[in-house]
Amino acid sequence: MAVDVETTGLDAETDRIVEVGWVRVREGQVVEARSELCAPGRPLPPVVGRLTGLTDAMLEHAPPVDRTAQGWCRAMAGAAFVVAYNAPFDRSFLSRATLARGRSFPLRPFFDPYVWARHLDGPDVPLGLSAVAARVGAAPRRAHRALDDAWTAAEVFLRLAPRLGALAPRLGALDPHLGADGIEAALRVQREMMRAHLAQAAAQSASSGEAARTPPP
Repeated sequence: MAVDVETTGLDAETDRIVEVGWVRVREGQVVEARSELCAPGRPLPPVVGRLTGLTDAMLEHAPPVDRTAQGWCRAMAGAAFVVAYNAPFDRSFLSRATLARGRSFPLRPFFDPYVWARHLDGPDVPLGLSAVAARVGAAPRRAHRALDDAWTAAEVFLRLAPRLGALAPRLGALDPHLGADGIEAALRVQREMMRAHLAQAAAQSASSGEAARTPPP
């Protein structure tokens, strides 16, 4: 599962979620893609409106975020792990909204592709989600809307996984939020992605060889 939130600001204690988007992937196929607008209970800051394209009118009749929690909590509880770009930000807002509803926050490893990109590409290149997505060849999508950013984070994650190489065993030191279960999940994803890439390369090689052996008409 990949998730993203748009908010009224940067502080999970005082700011509010205005949109949650999530994408569930099973065996490389998207099985759910959903977003929820959330009423923040206050006027939307102009800078957030300019960034996201959201307006007070769009949020006026939306439910508060705690009433949307059932959907993304259920998706998160059923996921082996969660992908979020700049994960501490999204996790802090989601956990606060969950606890405010009297629910327990699903304890799942959070993968942060930002951490991977920073160590794979270095700190001297742009590390915003759109910039990293462009470098890895992910499909361009609208930035700063929750569902689009969740899609992009999922694709960046899948495209970076085969590049982890020797970095994978060090993920616990690079990203302390993972824990032992998260590191094992990362290694499993890396192995699966490498097998998929090798199978694709073998299929392409076999196809090319067959074409070379076929005499012209």
